[in-house]
Amino acid sequence: MSLLENVVAALLFSAVAGVSLGIWSLGLSAEAQRAERERSGDRIDADLTALEVRLRAGAAALPPAGDCASASQQLGALADQQPPASGLWRQLRVTAPDPGLEVTVGLSDGGPGSAGQSSGAAPRQRWFSPAALGLCGGWGGADATR
Repeated sequence: MSLLENVVAALLFSAVAGVSLGIWSLGLSAEAQRAERERSGDRIDADLTALEVRLRAGAAALPPAGDCASASQQLGALADQQPPASGLWRQLRVTAPDPGLEVTVGLSDGGPGSAGQSSGAAPRQRWFSPAALGLCGGWGGADATR
């Protein structure tokens, strides 16, 4: 092999090795982002579960409200008392459409400045019905979320 052939072979090997390392680096970066989204989703789910436990316990301790409108406000106040975990942003909405009322809790790992858009995991929502929690006339023991 001549010197020129050796130089061309070394350059070709270096180029292929560089491209291979670039592809490997992209794969590691994508895996790290996926793992971060999964951790963020787990944090959001854990916070929603903790909120549900608090709402169920708080609803059991409250006297039944006569109407669902005031019960919905009580449920919203209970949800507001527990701040979201660090780094999470919660959006609470109390709705009163007839015939039922509900409290909607949305969580994401983005902030209010990002309009609730998550930089990691997809935002989660959970609806809580005061009637299902036994706070007003309704189904009483049924599942409190849908």
